[in-house]
Amino acid sequence: MSEWLAGWELGPWDWAGALFAAWCIGLAKSGLAGAAMLNVLVMAAIFGALPSVGIVLPLLIVADLLVYRLFRRHGSWRQVGTFAGPAVVGVVIGWLLLGRIDDDQARVLIGSLILAMLGLKLVTGLARGAVERIAGSGWFHWGCGIGVGVATIVANAAGPISALYLLVRKTGKLEFLGWSARFYLLINLIKIPFLLQLGLIHGQSLAVNLYLAPAVVLGVLSGSWLIHRLPQMWFEWLMIGSALLAAVRLLWW
Repeated sequence: MSEWLAGWELGPWDWAGALFAAWCIGLAKSGLAGAAMLNVLVMAAIFGALPSVGIVLPLLIVADLLVYRLFRRHGSWRQVGTFAGPAVVGVVIGWLLLGRIDDDQARVLIGSLILAMLGLKLVTGLARGAVERIAGSGWFHWGCGIGVGVATIVANAAGPISALYLLVRKTGKLEFLGWSARFYLLINLIKIPFLLQLGLIHGQSLAVNLYLAPAVVLGVLSGSWLIHRLPQMWFEWLMIGSALLAAVRLLWW
């Protein structure tokens, strides 16, 4: 298999970093969303920002399949169906944008979406009635769905947006995980032909995936063990804190 990896000259520390990032994918998918930004940063540093998008997608699908298996009793496909339409529209918009915007513009776009969602979540206690009306509105639903679709194909960075969407709608911890597993399994499968068309998934990237997949499995299992022991309030503040760090990282670092 080494001939498939000839395009990337990876040393031991590169592989160690990539395995760590793959482990973070599993952690993030099992509910510890803060680990997602570590994955994005490390993979981009090792493989390059754009190539890393194609490397990460199959690993995300592996994690989605495992998390769906673990949390399939929570959430429903009906809930996912109402959000999938706007998200697919966002995927198409993001695919069209990929050839027209640079990395800095993409980071500003996604970071701004996350900050807007954070602001809405944090004012819930001050204006609960108004926030509940916003959370139940069609424009909020469609806006979040399109934002998730754009963010997921541009940078595999939709997790903070969907997490805040669910928190604003007062989704419980296990239902949150069941919904996320279904939604991202569906949306990541939909993304495959778009990334194939852009040349970001190929034999070389799939060879890297084979090396890294076991670390993803380990991350899902260790994250699942921890999330069952994490109180709902801690879970929500962990999501908020990690989303804020993601926005700061995208906008200013």
